[in-house]
Amino acid sequence: MAALDRNYHHGDLRSALLEAALATVENDGVAALSFRQLARIANVSPGAPYHHFRDKNALLASLAKRGFEALHAELETSCSSGSDPVLCLRALVDSYLRFARTSPKLYNLLFLPEVARPENLDLIEPDAMICFNRLKDALGRLDTQAGEDDLHERALTVWSLLHGLVSLLESGPLTRSMSGQAGADLAARSAMKLALA
Repeated sequence: MAALDRNYHHGDLRSALLEAALATVENDGVAALSFRQLARIANVSPGAPYHHFRDKNALLASLAKRGFEALHAELETSCSSGSDPVLCLRALVDSYLRFARTSPKLYNLLFLPEVARPENLDLIEPDAMICFNRLKDALGRLDTQAGEDDLHERALTVWSLLHGLVSLLESGPLTRSMSGQAGADLAARSAMKLALA
């Protein structure tokens, strides 16, 4: 049998399947994912992926967990705790938009209804909240008098704006007139105005 099949017995198949699934999503989109195809890539039996993922939605949730981890890594490197609060927030906004632009299919996967099913939330919510709290902390540095509820609401509003603008720029009516860097700059300016209002 192939090396990947042998590695399965040592507990490596799950990682191999996730890598293959991630590559499939990034190259061909979520619709191209199937357990049969992943098993073929990993050179294992068609039933082998079910030992690690109960169904396609569980696989998508595991990919979303990786996506939120990657988004957090992007946000984490954007600014240090000692940097200027306004510049830090702008760097976070830019990092978020860069992630959405450079990994659009993975980014879109993070917000699929199938991913957010109740049975998946224990897996993905902690990593999503790390990203959310990074934004909330940056907003808190801008307004040290703001209460927890207020910061939570502001962070939700800024993230909603960013996500909405990403969607509009990718597949909405602004696609032709505001694409690429101009669209990213618009989104960043809009988010900063909202955060600093």
